[in-house]
Amino acid sequence: MSKAAKIYVQMQNNPLNWRIDDFELVAKYFGFGKIEAKGSHTKFYHDKAVEILVVPVKRPIKPIYVKQLIKMIEKIGELND
Repeated sequence: MSKAAKIYVQMQNNPLNWRIDDFELVAKYFGFGKIEAKGSHTKFYHDKAVEILVVPVKRPIKPIYVKQLIKMIEKIGELND
């Protein structure tokens, strides 16, 4: 199991206190692209997802953003089935 996959499982179990580096690693592992913004937010997108996930880069990342990422990954997984 890769480091990103392990972090993803940990995020599912506990969405608290994650850093943007961990968030980016998991997003990249699942095929998300990243749009660097000039402000305090970063945007994540996926070719198979309609929505774009906008995440503030200050630490720690709030659990709602981690849960949104997990939900998007699960949706994309369902599309691949």
